[in-house]
Amino acid sequence: MQFADQTMSRELLTALLPDTDLSQLVKFATNNSTALLWGIIKGAGIGWSPTYMHVIGPKMVPLDIDAIYPFDIWLAYHPDAARVPRVRRLIDWIIENFDPKVFPWFRDEFIHPRDLPRHYHGPPLINLFEGISWDHGKI
Repeated sequence: MQFADQTMSRELLTALLPDTDLSQLVKFATNNSTALLWGIIKGAGIGWSPTYMHVIGPKMVPLDIDAIYPFDIWLAYHPDAARVPRVRRLIDWIIENFDPKVFPWFRDEFIHPRDLPRHYHGPPLINLFEGISWDHGKI
C-alpha cells in the first residue's frame, strides 16, 4: 500500500526495493492518510504510517525493516496574521501540539513505536479512532 506522491513514497519504495516492479507490488495508493490506515488495519496489505499512530490509534504491528523516513512538518503563515489575537492563539496551539519535548514522536531522532509510551510524559492521549468500526464492509 502506498501513500500519495507528496510524501515521495514511490521514490522511497524504489530505493528500499530497487529490483522490484512497484506496479506488481503496490495494489492500493491513496492521498488520504485515513484511507491508507484503514486499509492497513483491515488487512489489505502493509504500509507505513507515522510512528505516533501506535500510541493514538488502533493496534498495528510495526515491522523492523530498517526503513526510517523522517518528514518535516511546516507551519507557514503571513507575519501580519500572527498579530490577530485569535490567529496568534491558533498558531501557539499548533506549535504546542508539535512540541518534541512533550511529544517524543516529533523529535529529530527516531524512537521505535514500541518505545514511545516509555518516552511520553504528557497529558493522557486519546485514541482518535476509538468508536470507529473497522469491521463494516469488505475491501
